Amino acid sequence: MSHDDSSTLPATVPTALYRSVEFDLASGITGRTHRIFVFVPAVDAPAAGFPLVVAVDGNMVFPLLATVSATFQLTGKAAIVVGVGYPTNEPSELMRLRTRDLTPPTPLERIPQRPGLPPVNLADYGGAEDFYRFLQEELLPIVAEAYQTDPADRTLYGHSWGGLFTLGVLFKHPEAFRNFVASSPSIWWNQRAVLTDFHAFRTKIATGVCAPRILISVGLSKRFRHRCLLWCWKGWQSVYPTYLRQSRGLSLT
Repeated sequence: MSHDDSSTLPATVPTALYRSVEFDLASGITGRTHRIFVFVPAVDAPAAGFPLVVAVDGNMVFPLLATVSATFQLTGKAAIVVGVGYPTNEPSELMRLRTRDLTPPTPLERIPQRPGLPPVNLADYGGAEDFYRFLQEELLPIVAEAYQTDPADRTLYGHSWGGLFTLGVLFKHPEAFRNFVASSPSIWWNQRAVLTDFHAFRTKIATGVCAPRILISVGLSKRFRHRCLLWCWKGWQSVYPTYLRQSRGLSLT
């Protein structure tokens, strides 16, 4: 029985996000349709174009990021925000769809079976590289044509599995975005297999091939947080001096 009783309220209407639109985009690479959410600031674009923030799990995180960007209009530093999601509002379906796009190839025996959910289907995992290609080859060209964006100031944002995806793109394709924000990344997934690409990435940084800006945040248990930050420090301490010379810095919070 629902405890909601809207009859006691004044007339209601569906809510809408300020200066935001959405559209569905079919991908020939992933073989599925993605719902794209776009926020555009209500100010003139800088000469180089607006910074661009691309956020995975768009259904969940786009409203927050769009609202934050709107407030930055007051400082003249607002960004266009593009949320990449799915044409459904059902939470369980969103979770099922995101698992394939945000995880790398994973052996069946390393995929945990969650209580109360159907048996693990390997086809629902391991599509991260195709999803990256969708962003780069299909979505971003459409966004660049439709909006005034700065191709030199693009940010990729993801949380949890989205953070895992963000780190995977960072290590394999560090030149794809200027900034990478990984919030509580699921580094533990597939026995930390994402870290196998870290050493090649470290070489690119040390030799000056690229110099992305990176923010990694951790917000789970104290034990997990310490382990994650320990990995970050051990991994970065060998390249940090070079990185500082080539970039604006590294943030670990």
